[in-house]
Amino acid sequence: ELTGEMNVLLAGLSERVRRLASRPGPEEESEAATESLEHVHRTFGLLEREVFATRLVPVETVFSRFRRLVRDLSLELGKEVDFAAVGAETTFDKSIVDELGEPLLHLVRNALDHGIERPAEREALGKPRRATLTLAARQASSLAEIAVLDDGAGIDLAKVRRKAAEMGIRAEELDDDAARDLVFLPAFSTRGGVSAISGRGVGLDVVKASVERLGGSVRVRSVPGRGTEFRLSFPLTLAVADAL
Repeated sequence: ELTGEMNVLLAGLSERVRRLASRPGPEEESEAATESLEHVHRTFGLLEREVFATRLVPVETVFSRFRRLVRDLSLELGKEVDFAAVGAETTFDKSIVDELGEPLLHLVRNALDHGIERPAEREALGKPRRATLTLAARQASSLAEIAVLDDGAGIDLAKVRRKAAEMGIRAEELDDDAARDLVFLPAFSTRGGVSAISGRGVGLDVVKASVERLGGSVRVRSVPGRGTEFRLSFPLTLAVADAL
């Protein structure tokens, strides 16, 4: 908050110095004032970066919770699943990391329950008995990105469209990307009953709401028979809001 206040004060001071420098008077004084102000700006920039750095924490603090969860749930479901964490050393804003647990938990449970097949089914399809569930993190430009990937069955768009029709949605007019996004609708599920593992009567709309509350977005990509990827994108830091 204090660095934010200093930013506002520096903006006002810069404007005052600019106006003073444009008035008639000794050129040396104008140059000295401008040079001093530039020095203050540089010093403040260093302070600001240090303050932001104190907000950054490695996403490993969240990823590490899921190793045992994946092992236990896959055994409970009769599935063989390897867990992989990629980019766990990547640092994100603490306020994002603190809120990642709930949406990631739901996506991991959903992948284990709905996405990944049982070993015999995978072998029949010519796939390795053991599936892989991956949590991946990276910084892309000004975005922090988290992906949940599995090499399971993928999203069955035919089932999605049938379910949408039951809910009164004209899904036949939607392209494949828009049809996949229907999984984020409240209470949308292609499964007949409520599962104790993934949905528990709650849909992926919870994930979308959690991510959007942080100013982020969620996208889903899927290839039938090859797997599904849910990608969460957030502003790299929530410490600063640009304002006019």
